Amino acid sequence: MLRPLPAFPSICIERLAAEHVLETTAWDVSRLTTQLCERTVELTVADLRRIADATEVLVAISDDGAYAHIVGMVCLVWMPLPQGLRLLVESFVVDVDHRGTGIASTLMDAVARRAEAEGVSHISLTCNPKREAAQAFYRTAGFTAAATAVLRKPVQGR
Repeated sequence: MLRPLPAFPSICIERLAAEHVLETTAWDVSRLTTQLCERTVELTVADLRRIADATEVLVAISDDGAYAHIVGMVCLVWMPLPQGLRLLVESFVVDVDHRGTGIASTLMDAVARRAEAEGVSHISLTCNPKREAAQAFYRTAGFTAAATAVLRKPVQGR
């Protein structure tokens, strides 16, 4: 369901369905992911369809009348665990040219509504310490540092 943003009637938030992924969709998401990762990311249609099947991808779509393109996104990773349903937010990014317009807040509001609807007790996310503006946004959105450490082990050959 498309929901126009109040201040930006040409931008809507919707869930990305795998069957609706096109080359232009993969290009838009690759562009956003490149901004997030600070390295070139080139996703194929098959890659993005697999992601959309495995996670819940919410996208902010801008439609200037001639071309609709994705200007923000977030991946919701639902984890049913013995201790309860958990929600991990990943790949939260708004296009550099659209930052400061309210898109990030609207995406985060959509995340919070989904978490509440599913009955999770809290939302988790990780953020690179170098992304100071993102960290400030997350704090404004109610996130606090967790008392848990994120540990990572590289997989051989990757």
